[in-house]
Amino acid sequence: MPTSSPWLAWAEIGATIRCSTEATARTWTDSGIYLTGQTAVHDGIRWTAQWWTRNQEPGDKNGPWVKTDTCNG
Repeated sequence: MPTSSPWLAWAEIGATIRCSTEATARTWTDSGIYLTGQTAVHDGIRWTAQWWTRNQEPGDKNGPWVKTDTCNG
């Protein structure tokens, strides 16, 4: 059975959350791979990746994520 880890080949795909009538996103996971422009929800906030990222938690001011809007599901 595959195991998700930021250091292995398998990646966990987060659950889909509807943030508004027009926006959906998946919950952020540390093993997920995010490409430029993809979004993820973490701690009630929808974030957009500015570049390829994996295992970089949203919220770090020097990280790849930019706050898009709130998302309470």
